Amino acid sequence: SAVPGRNSDPRLQQIRQGVQEGAERLGYSLNEFSLADYQPKSLVRILMSRGVDGLLIVVPAFAARKSYLRFEFEKFSTVFLGWGLLRPAMHSVRFDYFQAVGLALHHARHAFGDKIAALWDKSTDRRCHSIARATFIAHHPGGGAQGEKLFLEASGLDQRKTLALLHKHKTKALLIEAGVRLPDWLSDFFPPINRIYFKDPGPEPSFGWVDTQNYLMGLWGCELIASKLRQHEKGVPAARQIILVPPEWKSGRDVRAR
Repeated sequence: SAVPGRNSDPRLQQIRQGVQEGAERLGYSLNEFSLADYQPKSLVRILMSRGVDGLLIVVPAFAARKSYLRFEFEKFSTVFLGWGLLRPAMHSVRFDYFQAVGLALHHARHAFGDKIAALWDKSTDRRCHSIARATFIAHHPGGGAQGEKLFLEASGLDQRKTLALLHKHKTKALLIEAGVRLPDWLSDFFPPINRIYFKDPGPEPSFGWVDTQNYLMGLWGCELIASKLRQHEKGVPAARQIILVPPEWKSGRDVRAR
């Protein structure tokens, strides 16, 4: 198997750990390459010379640079990890953002009712941004119209208008996408114990956070590519298989969640 990518993001490191452990369990050797370092044709020659038959291409949404990838897929069994690549339509293992936002709202509504907002960054989340937004609007305790108003875009936030909106709806809780850096004026509005993160906030207090189980994505990716190798399936599939990694809720008040 080959796993391109060398991003230092801890979420990518978790995916890598799952891939490494999965490969060891299944008896595969692992070669790692960054697509940024090679032209596709030269990388194909290297992979073929090393006897590589399967590719795990790691392009999570937060690390995506391109939506399309031109490659000689007909020579390999291939599985994508994450949401980052749109085409070609290959087998993939992805995090379930629909279930994740619904899970966060389920826990938040019991403590905060309909006084819940979300802050998402479209530039880093891409397609996942649309899924998160649609889920937030559809499942917001205050209804779709209120949910649409309280789903905030991180880029270009107007402080005065945003605070007026939050005061109007008496907003108390905030769902925060993993790649978002909270502005100081929003930090003052939402105390840490009223925040819900989509990554581990570490020692920072919070109401809770959604574990995206990146390790599991890597592990399941290895299992899927192993099955395609056993079936001798190469190239772009006629019907792709998509496996969704479920979220796990971690209470910010529970030290065991650490």
